[in-house]
Amino acid sequence: MGKVENIIKSIITEMAKEGSADEAEKDTGIPKKKIEVGKVTFSKDGDTKYTVTDIDSETGRISWSVEQLPSFEELFSVAP
Repeated sequence: MGKVENIIKSIITEMAKEGSADEAEKDTGIPKKKIEVGKVTFSKDGDTKYTVTDIDSETGRISWSVEQLPSFEELFSVAP
């Protein structure tokens, strides 16, 4: 792997979240009626990616991943 790939891997962080449809809508920006597994959205500034990973059919609980993406400023300010 090259230096750029290593830098990107070290900058990107990921976490998992779960909650009600209301919580998922508030965090991901996806309207409750349009939430489905695999749906991807990005924050307004483009530095966060949300992906719906699971919907519990019995409880309605929704799980999603949150990835903090590198900004161009961070990517190019890292010393080699």
